[in-house]
Amino acid sequence: MLRFALRYDMGIHLHKNYVFMKCEIADFQRANSLVEIFENQKLFINPQLGSADIALALGVEVIHLEMSAKIHFGLSLRELTDMYRVQHATELLKKGVPYKVLYKYSGFRSFSCFERAIDDIVY
Repeated sequence: MLRFALRYDMGIHLHKNYVFMKCEIADFQRANSLVEIFENQKLFINPQLGSADIALALGVEVIHLEMSAKIHFGLSLRELTDMYRVQHATELLKKGVPYKVLYKYSGFRSFSCFERAIDDIVY
C-alpha cells in the first residue's frame, strides 16, 4: 500500500486508492476497538450511554465511529449497542433473571425500550 502513495509517477488514481485504503484500515481499527470495549468493559450496560460517550471512551470522533459501525456491522451505533444489550439480557435470562427486570441489568432505560430493541432485532 505505501508503495502506491510514494510512487507519484503512477498517477493520482492510485494515490486516491491509497487514501481510501488508509480510511478502510482506520474504520476496521475503530470497529475492532468498539467490539473490544463492549465485550471487555461492557460499556453498553450504562442506560445513559450515548454515541458521544462511546466515542470519548475510544478517543475518536462520533461521526467516524458511526461510519465505522455502519460499514463493518451494517448497523447504526444505537442498533449495535442494542444488539449487545439484548445478547446480555439473553445470558441473564438463562441464569434465571426474571424477564420483567432484564432491562434494568442489560442497559435499557425502560422495559418498553427493551421490547422495542427485541422487536427490531427479531423482525
